[in-house]
Amino acid sequence: MQRLTATIRKFLPEPPTAEQEHKLYQELVQDATWNTNYVALTLSSCIIATLGLISNSTAVIIGAMLVAPLMLPLRGLAFGALEGEVKLFRQSLLAIAGATLIAVSLSCLIGLVTGIPEFGSEVQARI
Repeated sequence: MQRLTATIRKFLPEPPTAEQEHKLYQELVQDATWNTNYVALTLSSCIIATLGLISNSTAVIIGAMLVAPLMLPLRGLAFGALEGEVKLFRQSLLAIAGATLIAVSLSCLIGLVTGIPEFGSEVQARI
């Protein structure tokens, strides 16, 4: 049994050091912070996705998903929840909520400006 345990431990990663944990925490805090890059990527991905829905193009919608920066604060949200880091959790949640509010507002504005009378199959598939 001890040999089996020793063999299994060879394949498992070493636990992170305190320094590595601190570095990860700092990176996650930085990723969950509002800055011009985050807002610009949110706006551009929203515009791309909205235009993809209007033009009924799956490829453009997928491209917008690649541009969207929401994975960064989602990592912080998960880490904050798992480690009990309330400040990081709150900061990440606010970044996600803010980006979602911006995206929905901008999409509604673009939809009103373009005045498309009916939805394409890409929109109908998501309703």
